[in-house]
Amino acid sequence: MKKPFIMIIVLAALIAGFAAGTATNTEARYYQFTGEIKAIDDDAVTVQKGEETWTFKIDKATDFKGHLKVGAKVTVRYIMRATAIEVK
Repeated sequence: MKKPFIMIIVLAALIAGFAAGTATNTEARYYQFTGEIKAIDDDAVTVQKGEETWTFKIDKATDFKGHLKVGAKVTVRYIMRATAIEVK
């Protein structure tokens, strides 16, 4: 009698674990890039770290902490988001 009850508990735990795992896979993953501001435009900021130069789009939804100015050291937090996918 105990064996079927234990199997049901184990099965429920596996299903709950699977559901929790798939839920976290859909959340955005954040990345960061730290360097010196090289240019600021109305809709973008360009940051250089060593030989790498990255330009990030900014808008009214961007959360700024501090005053942006050329030469300032910054850490940009960003996500990778697909804007289009074309199947070939």
